[in-house]
Formats: sequence, C-alpha cells, structure tokens
Amino acid sequence: GKADHCRGAGGPVLQAVAGHRRRVALVVVRAVENLNRQGLLRFTEPKGRVHILTDSTADLLPIDARRQGIDVLPVSVQFGSQIFRDGIDLQAEDFHRMLTETREFPRTHPVSTGEFLQAFARAVPSGDIVAVLCSSTLSANFNNAVEAVDKGTVDFAEARRDAGGGAEPKVVVVDSGQCSGPLGLMAVFAKRMANAGLQAAEIAARLEDLLPRFRTLFTVRTIDNLRRAQGVDDGRPTKGRPGERWLLALEQGKLRLVERSVVPEAMDRLVTLLTEGFDLSLPVFGSVVQAAAPAEAANLRDRLFDRLNVREMLEQQIGPAVTSHNGSGTVGAGLIQLSDEETKLLSPKS
Repeated sequence: GKADHCRGAGGPVLQAVAGHRRRVALVVVRAVENLNRQGLLRFTEPKGRVHILTDSTADLLPIDARRQGIDVLPVSVQFGSQIFRDGIDLQAEDFHRMLTETREFPRTHPVSTGEFLQAFARAVPSGDIVAVLCSSTLSANFNNAVEAVDKGTVDFAEARRDAGGGAEPKVVVVDSGQCSGPLGLMAVFAKRMANAGLQAAEIAARLEDLLPRFRTLFTVRTIDNLRRAQGVDDGRPTKGRPGERWLLALEQGKLRLVERSVVPEAMDRLVTLLTEGFDLSLPVFGSVVQAAAPAEAANLRDRLFDRLNVREMLEQQIGPAVTSHNGSGTVGAGLIQLSDEETKLLSPKS
C-alpha cells in the first residue's frame, strides 16, 4: 500500500545515498543557473501561466522545487562576518557542522524588497504570480514582498506590455501563517492549482481558506534560539534537563509553548496532539520535518501513518534558516484534512 511504500527511507545507508544525490543535484542546478546568468542558456517560459514563488524557509530542496516549477528565494544566514544563502551556499549538513565548530550564534536576514522586486520582474512578462511566504509574525519576508509589489506595479505593467501581454499583471502575496514543511506543502498545493488552470486570485483565496486548518506541532531541545530570535518568553526555563523536550505549536502564524516532556513521552504527546480529533474518513496531507534527527522523524512518520488516513506526507530536512531559530534535534509535522473536492484538486498527479 501507499503507507508501506512511503516508509522505506529511514535507514542510515539510504539517508547517506539520498544526501549524496541531493548534493549532486544541487551542483547540476547551480551549473545550469550559472549558464543562464552568462547568457549561454536561456529558459523560455510559456505565457499565461501562474508562477508560484516561496522563500527558503519552506525547506524545499532546490532540485525538487525546480522540478515542480516553484521559484524559491533564499533567506540569508550569517555566521559572524560570513553570509550564506540558505539552501544555495549553505546546506543543512554543513550548517550543523558549523554549529558544533563555533560559538557564533547564527543570525538570519529576510529576502530583501529588492530581491523580491527582481524575482517578480523576471516572472511578470510571462504570467501572474502567487507568492506564498513564511508567517509574517516569524519573518519579514511577507512585508518585504508586499512592499516590492507596491514599488513595482508600474514597472511590472510595462514589462508585461513589452512582452506582448495585454492584461495587467497580478502579483498576489499570501501570508501562509506557516514555516518549514507546512509552508513547502502549501507552495506545492499552489503549484498544483496553477497546473489545473486556476488563476492567481483563486489560488490565493483557496490558500487563505486552508491556513487556519493546518495543525502544526514540533519538539525542540531548547528554546534559547527561539527566545533570541523571536522573543518567545513565558517565564519558564529555556533549557530542559537531559532527555527533555519542549513541545511547541504554530497557531495562526504564532508560536505557542505547549509543555515540556521527557523522552519518549514527548514523542507520544506530539503524536497525540497532532492526531486527536481528526476524522478518519477524510484524507490527511502533511509534512514531517527534522533537523539532524532522522530516526525520530521516521518514528513520527510511521506513527502518523498508523493513526491517520494519510494520502500524502512530505518528508523534509529543516534547512539552515529555520534551524537557526529552532536548533538541531527539532522534529515535527504539519497536517491538514481536505474535502473530497480539495483532495481531487490538490493530490499529486501520477
């Protein structure tokens, strides 16, 4: 069955092979993009399409995003005086190594207004845009993108006319209220809607309808990073005793500290809170995410399959930008149940 098929990638050997493939694929993507920048290779986009754009906190691998036709703009990660582009100059494996080798606290910088302007300007000649971005309470990406739309409206219209288009370009920015895997899943949903022929406004409206229905929870080893980066503070200690985990929820775009548990009870509580109250007759879509905790993520994935009617479950490694905030050892998931009509529209096409 589908559940059994999706459970086969938990072993260390397969994980090493998958990591090697990701690195090789990234080299290929970089080479192709470099040829494009030099003018030696040109990409011709079909006109009239709806472009889907997200930021790198969606934790979509560049090769996967490109294969699906999703544009990803990188957040910047800073170690001391060194600045890296999330997922391009800095991969998860290298990031975790740097965390162990330096006492520097990594800082992140959002996608700038200028970077959004450039990305939108590249896309509008051949189609409209839906940008689904990290929660505006966790990142400035959304606000910067909105500012870019305001600044670029006249230039976008001129670029569309120069390309032979008649209609005014539409650039719609969506505050996902999510981050990491659930944001990546929303970008995938948006692309599937675009492939089905939906226009930008309808895609954005459907995404807005999905937002409050996501259930996203995760465990972290410490909330020190979150406290520094986001000001999470409920007066409780930030580091648990050895073997303890903090359980957090992402609700309406905001982080909420739920409780502190010992391992393995923390995983039991995570599974319970993720699954309780779901209608087993309805399909579940979701994403399991982890930062340097593949075995725990595989355990979570299998238990979700056991308890729920899983139709699709992405498995994603949390990238440097998000891990800068939640730390190594994070494990979690974001889940959503869809109606029959939504399931037909948003399921992967074989």
